[in-house]
Amino acid sequence: MSLPLATSPLEPLHHVVGRSVHQLIDNDRDGRVLDLACWYPAINADEPLAEYELLAGVTFNASALEAPAPLPGQHPLVVFSHGRTGTNLNYSQLLEALASRGFVIVAINHPGDTTMDWLSGTAVDDATNERQRVGDVALVIEHLFSGALELAPEIDFDAMTVVGHSYGGYTALAYAAHHGATNHVKGVVGLHPFLTPLSADSLAAIHAPVLLLGGANDTTTPVEVNVHEPAKHLSKVTVVVFEEVGHQGCSDIGLYGELAPTIPGLPEEIVALVQDMATSVTGQAGDPWRPAVLQHLQELTLFLERVTPAVV
Repeated sequence: MSLPLATSPLEPLHHVVGRSVHQLIDNDRDGRVLDLACWYPAINADEPLAEYELLAGVTFNASALEAPAPLPGQHPLVVFSHGRTGTNLNYSQLLEALASRGFVIVAINHPGDTTMDWLSGTAVDDATNERQRVGDVALVIEHLFSGALELAPEIDFDAMTVVGHSYGGYTALAYAAHHGATNHVKGVVGLHPFLTPLSADSLAAIHAPVLLLGGANDTTTPVEVNVHEPAKHLSKVTVVVFEEVGHQGCSDIGLYGELAPTIPGLPEEIVALVQDMATSVTGQAGDPWRPAVLQHLQELTLFLERVTPAVV
């Protein structure tokens, strides 16, 4: 079942946006399969709209086209890590908007910590998850730098930022602590990050500028523990806390809550569940989701354009 165009973009597009999907197999880790989604600035084309999955068998369209020709020129790279129990497609609104501003985004699905893993009982323990997540980012970046993972857009590999939400925030900072100097990471971003597993020494080992975005209404990764305390150990850090934003303020969860009631035949209990989850965008039931995501886009763009300028 497919929905028509579900939403207008967060802001007027600077460029047409393309979306392509890729797969990477890690033969050194028992054939671990990484599904990747890439968003990038593109040129006008007659390609169909890309589809995003709202629920199993239910998709929606946003602004991205399915694999159009890329905009010529080199573009800064953003490697993105999703939060716990999520997927790389749960941030379509934010990542489409970044791509329209001139960035190439490669978003990773982390096996063992996706929605399907948690629903099927195959999710891994925390220590395994943390190790695997950092390894996933390292593998993807290694393949990108070597040219073994071919993407249509041209990428400026001297302009790379690693970004993540929640457990993805841990992933981004942990990668930067262990591999950032080697691969010349220019910036690191944690969106409502889960940083309690990182030691003070690991945080101090991050030499690239760091942006930590938190929400005053975030009860999943409270800012005192996961933003303000870690910031004390970072040498180059910018902290922004949004007053009326919860843990999912950067994701598509609010959009899902908006779309669920429009799907014919969707059981009422499922609609209620999705809408209840959507309250975590701001922490208050009924609040609009778009202003919260837009705030993240604005702060993230300011940081990215400072550390890895893009031509828009």
